[in-house]
Amino acid sequence: MKKESIVYYRSFWDAIRTRPDNERLALYDAIFLYAFDGKQSDLQGVESSIFTLIKPQIDANHRKWENGHKGGRPNLNKARHMDYERISDEITSGFKNKNLMNNEEGVMDNEEGEMSNEKREKKNEECSNENLNHQWKKPSKEFEQFWELYPKKVAQKQTEEIFEQLKPEDQSAAINNISRLYSQTPTKFVPNPSRYLSESRWEDEKVEQTYKPYISEERDEDLPCFR
Repeated sequence: MKKESIVYYRSFWDAIRTRPDNERLALYDAIFLYAFDGKQSDLQGVESSIFTLIKPQIDANHRKWENGHKGGRPNLNKARHMDYERISDEITSGFKNKNLMNNEEGVMDNEEGEMSNEKREKKNEECSNENLNHQWKKPSKEFEQFWELYPKKVAQKQTEEIFEQLKPEDQSAAINNISRLYSQTPTKFVPNPSRYLSESRWEDEKVEQTYKPYISEERDEDLPCFR
């Protein structure tokens, strides 16, 4: 491809304008011929010296022209725009990935929360069933017998819990000694059943009580009579 234009510098003009017309004409022809067609003229003397100084600049401009037709240096504005688009895409992609990760983590958290809620509800249901079973558990036959025989009936639930913790032989002893100890004792002097069991009071000895009528040996004085 042929060149359609060249760059003519002021330095060229300053170097040539003081020369005689014939030398100036020869230099002009040499510059344009070399710049457009790459052909070098046969110059002599001062013209050759001046052209030698100008020639490197013409060569540099010609290399720029060739590079421009081959693609040359990248357009900085275009490169910046491409970098901006690339960075924008990376940022957008990063946000999308982050949002996707957050959504996935949110789904996982929700699933874990649902599992935790299910476990919590299941545990609460089990505890509730245990409480119901414990609350509505029918007393043992041994305790029913004990409660029927014991004269003082207070704090049944507490008494049952203590009774069920006793060994079978102690339960039997506690039942069998109720009549021996308290058959003739007023209820207000009978210990609470929970205390009776917790202190193993069935091992106590029975205290015999004797009642003596009070008889005054002194004669009451006659009270004065008022009319």
